[in-house]
Amino acid sequence: MSKIIERLRVPAADSDAVRYMRDVVGNKEDAAAVGVADTTSSLVAYGKQSLNAINSLETAIQSYVLGTVVGSAMAVKFWFVDANITASGAGTDPSIAFKTIQEAVAVCTTSTDDWIFVFDYSGGGATVTMGTPFVHLIGNRASKAMPYPRIMPATAIPGITFGAGGDRCEIANFTIGAGDQTKSAISFPVGTAAGAYGNHIHDCVIGRDANAPCLVGIEVVSGGAAPYLLVENNRFYGSAGAGIAAAGSAIRISGNATRCNIRNNYVSDVGRTATPALWLDGAVSEPQIEFNRIKTDTDTGTGSAITLGASVDDGWIHGNVASDGKDSASNNPFVDGGSTNGWGVNYDGEAATLPA
Repeated sequence: MSKIIERLRVPAADSDAVRYMRDVVGNKEDAAAVGVADTTSSLVAYGKQSLNAINSLETAIQSYVLGTVVGSAMAVKFWFVDANITASGAGTDPSIAFKTIQEAVAVCTTSTDDWIFVFDYSGGGATVTMGTPFVHLIGNRASKAMPYPRIMPATAIPGITFGAGGDRCEIANFTIGAGDQTKSAISFPVGTAAGAYGNHIHDCVIGRDANAPCLVGIEVVSGGAAPYLLVENNRFYGSAGAGIAAAGSAIRISGNATRCNIRNNYVSDVGRTATPALWLDGAVSEPQIEFNRIKTDTDTGTGSAITLGASVDDGWIHGNVASDGKDSASNNPFVDGGSTNGWGVNYDGEAATLPA
């Protein structure tokens, strides 16, 4: 703790306030020694200073842990969401949390590093739109039945969508679906070409079952953009559990996703020749696709696990494993329509396989 405080350089006035409070409470003579005649009034005065000191220290430690420089132009703010709360409050404390994620996202600004902690959520009614930069949307375990708070609209619309200003945002620890199996769980729609870069989606359950269905898990539509998108450590579930539709993909990039990184995800019962599990056919330069595990939905044609279109170039694809059952697939699960991508060692079952 002392090292943290030293590094944070807590102002001397704050540490003095804490010391003076201790002096006043412990000994009246100490109060007089610091120039205070009335011990009662000094308790109030120094108590306020001490609380300010503690608050400053708390903020400093939180900022340190979260990697934000104390005193920098980018201030840190914390917001809380709890769907079980009786009525929405100011959102600044769990006891006065917002009732919906949409309320929390609405108060985030371009000049703050906003952290939204969601304690409980189920459904939500409307799309959550990430249109402000530096927003961290973090879910916490809600119940044993649902491993994470759930984002799923009440009608056929995406669960989460990104606006042009939604840059360098983070989404973690949620179960995410759309209103039904006709929409994407997470969408980068037309109009995001000017922004929505550097986003990080990780440790989520996408298309879990009928409680979080979708057509595509994460989609960058034609005309949309998500450069430097990082998608890692997620679980995508398909048609066997009524999650991602049989004619859907875990990740579909038809737009721009320059230097995206798709790694260490698990995909179950998703992927056909016409709708591969990981399907990149947009303007995707230098993608990294590594260490994903894919159990495809069928073995009736090539490219059911990973398919790259002709416009994908200078990518690196390595360490991915695809399987439809106990043995190697009859058809190559990997297809590359480009000519400049680098393929390392990828597996069809237990066999190292180059793409068709």
